[in-house]
Amino acid sequence: NKSAITNIDSPALNQQLPMTLFIYAHNAVQDIEACLASIHAQEHQNYHIIVVNDGSRDGTLERVKEYITTHGTHDRVKIISHKRPQGELFALYTTLNTIHDNEIVVLIN
Repeated sequence: NKSAITNIDSPALNQQLPMTLFIYAHNAVQDIEACLASIHAQEHQNYHIIVVNDGSRDGTLERVKEYITTHGTHDRVKIISHKRPQGELFALYTTLNTIHDNEIVVLIN
């Protein structure tokens, strides 16, 4: 049904859908800032980000905290930090247990 597809793809509707963007980060200091900046540059504004720092030892956690402070994104970015690596599936499970039922989860790799 073409009209159903048109309605789903409607920009007005998409702006209303709350989304949680899940970012798995294990030793991702080289890429995490660009990833966050790319997300914040998007038109869709009804989102928040959960960065799961999975036992990184390269400064990833500190880089995410610095980005949040520098760009004033405390209301949009939440950090979950594991002391030791648990793997991407466990990180996703952790994320799913922190979101609201009506949110869409998008995986960012």
